[in-house]
Amino acid sequence: MITFKQYVENMDNEQFFDHLKREVDGLAMNHKLIVHQTMNDRAEKIIESKYFGNVGLNGTALLVNPDSIINTVKVMMGIDTGINVSIHKGSDSLVLMVFPTSIYVKYKLRSLTGIDDHLISLNSEGKIKTFGLPNKFIYGYIHGGQVVRNPSFDPDPAILELPEGVEF
Repeated sequence: MITFKQYVENMDNEQFFDHLKREVDGLAMNHKLIVHQTMNDRAEKIIESKYFGNVGLNGTALLVNPDSIINTVKVMMGIDTGINVSIHKGSDSLVLMVFPTSIYVKYKLRSLTGIDDHLISLNSEGKIKTFGLPNKFIYGYIHGGQVVRNPSFDPDPAILELPEGVEF
């Protein structure tokens, strides 16, 4: 019997990208995809932290689509995509976060600034303890042809609902 980790380690690039595409397409069905480029050691710390972005998402992360994720990872792995992809300060890892589409639409957030404003409201109302995207919404990170999943990933939209009677 082969473990999932062994299966992934034995994949070639084409299999890896097919697998990654299925994963991010699945996430994109009910979530907005948010990425943050960083170095591997920092990516490890991010998935261990309770919140992402004590300075906010806007300016440190991007709202993206699945194809953008695939192209960015390919460029980070040294694969020529023929597409102009910028890599931030020599980053070698891509942190993948999600934000429930149901919350995004309900509160008409429209951008990362809107998500940040919503998180500020949640923090002000005591719904989340620290300003930032809760760890449960950090899927994991991609580094060197592997996806490292956050064991705490559980993006329950109820966590991001404003308390009854609070307007955004």
